[in-house]
Amino acid sequence: MVWKGKQQPAAGAITCEEFRARAKAGELAPVLVFYGKEDTLISRAEEHVKKSVLGDRANDFNYELVYCEKGMGRQIAEAAATPAFGGGTKLVVARMAQELKDDDWAAIARYAARPMKGSCLLLTCPGSPPWGTGRLTEGRTAFKDAMKGRGALVEFNLLDERELADYIRREARKMGVTITENAIALLIDETGDSLSLLFTVLEQASLYIGKKQLDIGTMKTVLTNLRGYTVFEFAAALGQRELGKAMGMAEHMFRSRDGIPVAIANIARHFRLLVKVRDMLGRGMTTGQMVGAIHIQEQFLRAEYIPQARNFPA
Repeated sequence: MVWKGKQQPAAGAITCEEFRARAKAGELAPVLVFYGKEDTLISRAEEHVKKSVLGDRANDFNYELVYCEKGMGRQIAEAAATPAFGGGTKLVVARMAQELKDDDWAAIARYAARPMKGSCLLLTCPGSPPWGTGRLTEGRTAFKDAMKGRGALVEFNLLDERELADYIRREARKMGVTITENAIALLIDETGDSLSLLFTVLEQASLYIGKKQLDIGTMKTVLTNLRGYTVFEFAAALGQRELGKAMGMAEHMFRSRDGIPVAIANIARHFRLLVKVRDMLGRGMTTGQMVGAIHIQEQFLRAEYIPQARNFPA
C-alpha cells in the first residue's frame, strides 16, 4: 500500500521533513520524541541525532541507550541530567517509550522543564504517540506541557508517492547512481511503502549497474532476480505477529509449488536469527556487538529484528 496523499501530524507535532530542516540548521531540541509508523525513518533520524550530538565518537562515554520498561522514568531523567563526561555533549536514547507509565512521564516531565545544558534526551517508539491516543493522564499532560518551547515531538508517517519518489532519488544519489522516473515508479509499485525492502532493492540495483544510470529495463532485471524478497516480507510479518498479513502473502507465494522450499528455508533462517537476537539481548550485548555476530546491517537489526525478537519472550 502507498499513501496517495500527505498525512498530517498530530496536533503539537512536526513532520520528519520539518525536523530534517531544523536539524540541518543546527536547531536540535534538548528533548525529542520520535514516533510513527515508519520505523526505518525513525531509525535513520536517530542516527542523525547521534552524529549531530556526538560527532564521530561512535562508542562515546556520553552515549547511553536504554529500552523502556514500567518504572524507568526516573532512571531516564537522571541519566539525561547527569553532566557529560569531560565537559562535552551527551545523548540518552530511550527506545520503546510506549512502555512507560504515567508516573514515568511525570518524572521525565520534571527533567524536560529544566533540561541539562549540553544533553539531549531522545525517546522513540513505533506506531502511535508513546502516551497513546486516548485522554491524557496527569503525568502525560505534564510532559506535553513541559515540551512546549523546549522540546520537539516528531511524527514519522508513511510516505506518500511524491515523498517516496524524493526518498528514492536521495538514496540513489548517496549510492552514486541516477535513476529514471519510470524506474522510480516501478520500484514504488513493486515495494509499496516498505522502505527497508525498497532500500534493499535499490542497493542491489546500484551494485548491479555500478556508477551509471538506473533505468526501467535494469530495474525490471533486478526485481526479477530479487522476487525472493517477498519471502523476507512474509517472515517479517510472522515476526511482527501480523498473522492476517502473513496469510495473505502466503496465499500469493504458495501458488507456485517451486516457491515453497525457498519460503520454508527463509522463514527458518529468519527465526533462527530472531532466537539469536533474543539471546544476545538477554546477555546485554550492544547493537554493535550483535552486528558483528550475525552480520545484519545495523539499521535493519534495530528497526526489524530487535522489535520482532521482543515479540517472542523466552
